[in-house]
Amino acid sequence: MKKKRRKKKEKKKKKKKEKKKKKKGRKTGRRGWKEGWMSTTITTRVYYQH
Repeated sequence: MKKKRRKKKEKKKKKKKEKKKKKKGRKTGRRGWKEGWMSTTITTRVYYQH
């Protein structure tokens, strides 16, 4: 049972990584990767102000 659970967790992690990569490739413009994984201008603004 423990082995089965470990396999499921690994699969979920792989899916999440793929989604993040897709977001990065989708919105890469002037702001670069920040706009990609934040995908909202408000959060990018806060990022730049800090």
